[in-house]
Amino acid sequence: MSKSNSTLVRLCIAGLLSTTAMFGGNNIAEAAGSDSVKVVLSKPKLSKPLTTVAKPLPEVTNARKYKLRQSGEKIPGVDLIREVPNQNHPFADELLLRNTDFEKDPVLQKNQANDKFAPLLPALGTGFDGMSNVTGAVPPDTVADVGPNHIVQMVNSALAIWDKEGNQLAGPIAINQLWSGFGGLCESTNRGDPIVLYDSAADRWMLSQFAFTDGFTDNRECIAISQTNDPTGAYYLYDFAYSTTKFNDYPHFGVWTDAYYMGVNQFLAPNLNYAGAGVVAYERDKMLAGQPAQQVIIDLENLYPNAFTPMPADIDGTYLPPEGMPGYFITSGGSNTMDIYTFDVDWSNPANSSFSLKNSVTVADFDGGVCSYARDCIVQPNGQKLDAIGQRMMFRLAYRLLNGTEHKLVANHNVVGSDSDTNIAGVRWYEFDLDPVTGQASVANQGTYNPDDGNSRWMGSAAMDAAGNIGVAYSVSGPATYPSIRFSGRYKDDPVDVLTVPEQVLKAGEGAQSGANRWGDYSSLSVDPADDCTFWYTTEYYKAANDNSAAWSTYIGSFKFDNCVAGPKGYIEGTVTDSSGSPIEGVRVAAGGSTAMTDASGNYSLTLPADSTYDLDFTKYGYLPADVDGIALAEDEVEAVDVSLDNAAAITVSGVVTDGSGLGTPLYAEVSITAPGVTLSTFTDPVTGQYSLEAYEGTLVKIEATAIDAGYLKESYDILPENTPVRDFALQVDSNCTAEGYVWNTFFEGFDSGVPPEGWSVEDINDTGMVWQAASTAPKGNLLNVSGEAAAIDSDAAGSGVVVSSTLTSPVINVADIDSTTLNFVSLFRTFAGGDVYTLDINVDNAGWVSVYDFVATGTADNISIDLSTELSGATSFQIRFAYEANYEWYAYLDNVAFGTPNCIADTGYFASGYVVDANTQEPINGATINSDSKTVTTVATIDDDQLGDGFYRIFVGSGDTTEVDVSANNYQGKTIDLTQYDLNQAIALDAGMLELGSVEFEVAESLEQSVQTSLENLGNADANYELSLFIVREEAEAAKPYGVFDQATRRFGPKALQEFDTKKIRYRSYAPSAPEVNVEFVAQFPTELTLGWGIGFDKTSSDIWVGDVTAGGAPLDALHKYTDGVKTGDFIDTSAVTVGYAADLAYNARTKSFWQVSVSNNTCIHEIDPVAQVVTGNKICPAFGTSQRGLAYDPISGTFYSGSWNDSVIHQFDAEGNILRSINVDLAVSGLAFNPVTNHLFVMSNDAPGSIEPDIVVLDASTSELDPIGLIYIPSVDTDDDGVTEDLMDGGQAGLAIDCDGNLWAVNQSRQTVVGITSGESNVCEITPKWISLAGDSGLVEANQVSELEFQVSTLELPVGNYQAQVILDNDTPYGTISKPVSLTVREPQFGVFNVSANSGSIRNGGDIQVTISRIDGADHQVSVDYATADGTAAAGTHYTATSGTLTWANGETEDKIITVSTIDTEQSSDLTLSFQLSNAQKAELGTSQVSLSIEKDPPKRGGGGSTGFVILALLVLAGLARRKKYLS
Repeated sequence: MSKSNSTLVRLCIAGLLSTTAMFGGNNIAEAAGSDSVKVVLSKPKLSKPLTTVAKPLPEVTNARKYKLRQSGEKIPGVDLIREVPNQNHPFADELLLRNTDFEKDPVLQKNQANDKFAPLLPALGTGFDGMSNVTGAVPPDTVADVGPNHIVQMVNSALAIWDKEGNQLAGPIAINQLWSGFGGLCESTNRGDPIVLYDSAADRWMLSQFAFTDGFTDNRECIAISQTNDPTGAYYLYDFAYSTTKFNDYPHFGVWTDAYYMGVNQFLAPNLNYAGAGVVAYERDKMLAGQPAQQVIIDLENLYPNAFTPMPADIDGTYLPPEGMPGYFITSGGSNTMDIYTFDVDWSNPANSSFSLKNSVTVADFDGGVCSYARDCIVQPNGQKLDAIGQRMMFRLAYRLLNGTEHKLVANHNVVGSDSDTNIAGVRWYEFDLDPVTGQASVANQGTYNPDDGNSRWMGSAAMDAAGNIGVAYSVSGPATYPSIRFSGRYKDDPVDVLTVPEQVLKAGEGAQSGANRWGDYSSLSVDPADDCTFWYTTEYYKAANDNSAAWSTYIGSFKFDNCVAGPKGYIEGTVTDSSGSPIEGVRVAAGGSTAMTDASGNYSLTLPADSTYDLDFTKYGYLPADVDGIALAEDEVEAVDVSLDNAAAITVSGVVTDGSGLGTPLYAEVSITAPGVTLSTFTDPVTGQYSLEAYEGTLVKIEATAIDAGYLKESYDILPENTPVRDFALQVDSNCTAEGYVWNTFFEGFDSGVPPEGWSVEDINDTGMVWQAASTAPKGNLLNVSGEAAAIDSDAAGSGVVVSSTLTSPVINVADIDSTTLNFVSLFRTFAGGDVYTLDINVDNAGWVSVYDFVATGTADNISIDLSTELSGATSFQIRFAYEANYEWYAYLDNVAFGTPNCIADTGYFASGYVVDANTQEPINGATINSDSKTVTTVATIDDDQLGDGFYRIFVGSGDTTEVDVSANNYQGKTIDLTQYDLNQAIALDAGMLELGSVEFEVAESLEQSVQTSLENLGNADANYELSLFIVREEAEAAKPYGVFDQATRRFGPKALQEFDTKKIRYRSYAPSAPEVNVEFVAQFPTELTLGWGIGFDKTSSDIWVGDVTAGGAPLDALHKYTDGVKTGDFIDTSAVTVGYAADLAYNARTKSFWQVSVSNNTCIHEIDPVAQVVTGNKICPAFGTSQRGLAYDPISGTFYSGSWNDSVIHQFDAEGNILRSINVDLAVSGLAFNPVTNHLFVMSNDAPGSIEPDIVVLDASTSELDPIGLIYIPSVDTDDDGVTEDLMDGGQAGLAIDCDGNLWAVNQSRQTVVGITSGESNVCEITPKWISLAGDSGLVEANQVSELEFQVSTLELPVGNYQAQVILDNDTPYGTISKPVSLTVREPQFGVFNVSANSGSIRNGGDIQVTISRIDGADHQVSVDYATADGTAAAGTHYTATSGTLTWANGETEDKIITVSTIDTEQSSDLTLSFQLSNAQKAELGTSQVSLSIEKDPPKRGGGGSTGFVILALLVLAGLARRKKYLS
């Protein structure tokens, strides 16, 4: 760029770029020996998300106006009018003198141009009210910008955020709240002059306002850059010192490729005499990365002394200025000139930066002296005149590289808008062309717009869309016209110097301003980056209710030219990897001013104007930069550019983190290094406190230690890693003395750990929800202005008619533990009508509460001391409490409660660290508790610390503590251990039962009832209890659900209406799907007898109905109420612990026999409720729904839930762990769900408008992937009160749905407070257990390392041959959860078997027994029988053997042989005899070998010899036998 016509400003600052000057000491470094230039470096802080720090400013309602007036306070906009400083035009007298001979404006457009030049009027788009005057500031300085998804508006001195449909997402909040915790003037003052800009090339937001002391001795600019593209998220916060002598008034900004540029008017303190203009460049690249950034200020007082209100150019559109093109500024030079300047900043060497007059453009004559520059000027109907601030430039100077070839600037300012009356204003607008070679500007179009209707048009803003059309929007007011908002414009090729679009009204004014003349100061017209066509405009107006006040309102409206289409685009995308080929996340890819960041896969994508050539730069901390130049991009072309980055030289930074307040123990801490665009972190060794972290040489970084051990302050340093390879930290304990190993010498509570702190309690006596809370989260913030946290309660925020009553109660305090009986604390108590009661009470030795002090409202922070020596005389212990009760009064604050003078004293001791694991699996246990005499700690997952495992514990062992502790975890067997025996290398292992269910695959023959068994083994070292249940399963085709369909939500409500009781505020109502109507009948109706019954559940065990009542609807208690046969029993379950104001539908879990209820106002969780014990169990499931739910149902067969909401029309199916299995947009306003597990049908009730012709219930087929509709149910109209008139039983009141075992549907009508029952067309809903299998015992205990047998009864009496499925659910008290296992039964044709008979081999002597064996082989099914009998052969029954016969029976499964004994008779037998044993009449089984021959052996032959003795003996025996026979015969 040529410097011949520029004034080069050198920065002569000795040592400016040294480490000390840039990063240490004062925040401002000014040029030595020069008043023209200075450079300031600001170090940022990252804010919390805006939505978490924001405390909405109260709207000025009629009730608030009354209260403020009665309190003697001023009402914002009525009698509280805070004028934001803005000085008049310093050259007014000179300009008036110049305009003495001014005749008329040659381009004044007094009539609307012919409509033929504007064939179609621009279409009006979305419009809605913005912020109102909640701070009393005048004027509002209204400004807004639009991003892809959001609109951010700022006024003096508040901000708010909407989506493009007008749903308010945040605010209004005080702007300085964003700087909460930052310190300095940006946090402590809220002065205004705000600007918000959307940086489209970076997809970020820039917010700013000025800050100054009352005497203008410290003047600053506060700038916030959004960390992401979400303006409701976190911001990088900057506080730039501007000057200690010159006030930076009227700051206006523009986004450029190399800087954020600002122009200001400077006024010299203390008298605020004009001291020239100032222009500023802010280091955009560093600010986008959240890094320390420079501010280069060039003072124009001596360089261009006549410059006033320099307006910087702000980029519109996707085409960016060519690389190296300086930032442009414009000022109004006189009555016929516009001065065009350029700011050429050099960030690597700010001494080379320059600001130069590019050229003075001759324009049509104008008179900027509206009303001769008097501030009372523009006429309103009420006679109050308004400020016109003529001559100076209005916001914005809009730059556009039209079609990538034409450099355009669009500007406007306020001038005289009449040929005859200088008290009437008009909008002078310009379209400038910039010469691409010389950079000089020339006029393309210009005009002064003010149709001759007696009104003034002023305070405008102008911009150009992607088609080259120009929009101009402004305020209009006159004697008969309330200040209103209108716009005009022109199409690109319309005749020169005229606005051809007929004037249109964006918002008609309803009232006039009074009490102040300041108006607007500026407004803003922006172009939507989403289409590069839609204009969004914002400025102020008055509502009728605020007529004749300064309580302005603002409006945000939009319009679009019909011919606008954005220009051609191309795409550059690729992947960035390291030298090994691994992807790199977080690389900044820059194409000129457009930037993108690589994702986790190293991928990036840039959308850029086509037909241009681009150079890409790739940068990330820890890598050497790379560039790719000369990429020619054509329309719709995708250029792939992959890059590999080399690692930078690494430096290891190491050190030790210890306690620095006296204890000296090593600390477990996170150590982080914040470098450009990245934060690196590691953790210390919990035992040694040592850490090491890799950084990279050549870059100044911040290293910070944050203790994981609670109670310590952070500590940070700025270091160059190569100069400071070792950095130790000695962290100090916080002011609340909460660090382990430290104790107060007396009782003290500073509430820094929250409210209520440990040991304290808060009670909400009237259940209003307004209780003692942390001051930082209180509606008005911490008004005590003390360091740290405080306690607060705010009756005012609770609203009129709400009686707030809450107590804040201390723990029991031992008198021996306090060093004084004088109680000291800080108090702020403010009353409105004096009806509030605020007391300090004491309870000594549990004798009861006594009031000892009545607070007096002073409205100021007071240090209060109370002598309690009398009350504590002779006492052992006591409690104190602060009791507050009020009805729409103001508030009370409390802090630093202490007895005597507290000192934080170090004890002695050490930290013990280690792990708790599962003894069965060696897996870590998170949530285990370690209890000592003095404290309890819980094991945690160390997800951020790769050096430690999960199940980690850290417990402080003080000088008086024992090392013996109790370790326990849910469903584990606890144990007592000595901490000295365990460390990071030796984990504490807890025993637990571990059940393993054996095979449940059975095979049973047809037509049987049979017992079957399986094993249940406990593999663990602890006993385990179990409960069994059986459920049916669905057919295979239905069971294989195509999960994984995740439909997008359809927004139906604004953000403020997501917790409504009905759909009255719904934006879009659905229409019934195509499905046949289901014929249903009315069953019954009964009253709820509740305040707002909402949600219903049917207990399928007891057949009772339960209905919820909600406090958000006025009920005295969040509770479920029981009904038996339609009669309220009086039994109820208090659910307030989980519902917190509003809970919706219920579902009955037939597996656990418990209810689950949807929480609406507390979270998006569902909570378990036990109807038998009548308690909330504490179990909850919290799927990521994204919005509050209404309907809930449970499927006991799959073990999954269904939920749905009218907020988005999506029904989610999810499991017991909260995993969402599918999300289906059913396009229904879901208000209740019921499920029939037998048919797999889901009943969906919709909440529709009264009188709707849409069905009340739609039946969906849950076996289909998209939940196909299969039926429509209209709840019949019935004459329930016998008056001859049928009634619509729902009529818009649908609020929960349930189904009973008979298939009847029960729904709550919240409007009538009735429960209505109808048939569903289905039945047998509770028949969900299999009929063919049952449990012999449904519960039991398995001892450690033992095996038990489980017995099932199977019946195949009614089952044909085939395969059958069920499922067994094994609930247990082990940590491994419920066991679910499929049960398989094969029914086969019976195998009855074959009967065979056999006998012991060989013959039996007469008189012996013959053993006959009957066998059952080849089958064992069923009971079988067979007859048997002996039959004569040569042996005769009764002579040779004893006849036998009978029937043998084998039970089912029996195969054991049966033995029949045939006895023979001892007779003389000369030959072998035979008989047979026969089987006959076999029942079910078949006969195999059915007969066997039995043999009786003949007598053996007589033998002689053997000597005389043998003969004699034989003879004697014979004689004896004969004698015996003779005796019997005789």
